[in-house]
Amino acid sequence: MKAVAVGKVDVTPVVEAVSMPKSLGVEDSATLQSTWSWVPPRRDVDGQLKPEAMREDDEVIAVIKGVLLEPEEIQEALTKLGGEDAVVVKLKQRMDTITAMVFVTGRSTRHLRKMADIVVKALKARGLKQATGSTGAEGEKDDDWLLVDCYNCVVHFMLVKTRTSLELEKHWSMDERPSMPARAGRVGLRDYEDAYEILLEQHPIPDDYDVREKERDDKNAVIRRL
Repeated sequence: MKAVAVGKVDVTPVVEAVSMPKSLGVEDSATLQSTWSWVPPRRDVDGQLKPEAMREDDEVIAVIKGVLLEPEEIQEALTKLGGEDAVVVKLKQRMDTITAMVFVTGRSTRHLRKMADIVVKALKARGLKQATGSTGAEGEKDDDWLLVDCYNCVVHFMLVKTRTSLELEKHWSMDERPSMPARAGRVGLRDYEDAYEILLEQHPIPDDYDVREKERDDKNAVIRRL
């Protein structure tokens, strides 16, 4: 059977097997067995046609009501979604409810958003309202770094250059991480700001991760879309 074209989309007919009532004759059975329907092709985040086995992206994380997403569960799902070098970093020092960080590299900003949205959907499907990530990922549409807070872990979606520059896995793997003092009832605003300046001096933003350059790139991207 030949493929047909609908608009600009090539569509391949899918032959469906149909059970035959015993009362039908041979000719009627042959007619029913040749019936067909078509399934529109699906494309991945980079516009490539997706194989049938990869279509149900939203189902890579099982829906278990009220159960927190485990870091290893997220790691496995992101790998299935095409994420590269997905790793779990267990924190040496617990940070509030967070005990682990998950890092994954995406092929493009669109790929980052796709993976982040699926984790957000999984939080919603499980009814995990205590996870702030259930309301959406942190970061803008074309950002090179998105973040989803899953309550017990935080997932970082990054482009390869950003991930290499910031080396956050190294930071979160340290026994004693550079950190800011807690503000509540301990230090005043001025002291907090002074501590922040000292922290930036001791641990400056990497030279190859220029925030101002990124802001210019974001502005140019908006102009191109207009």
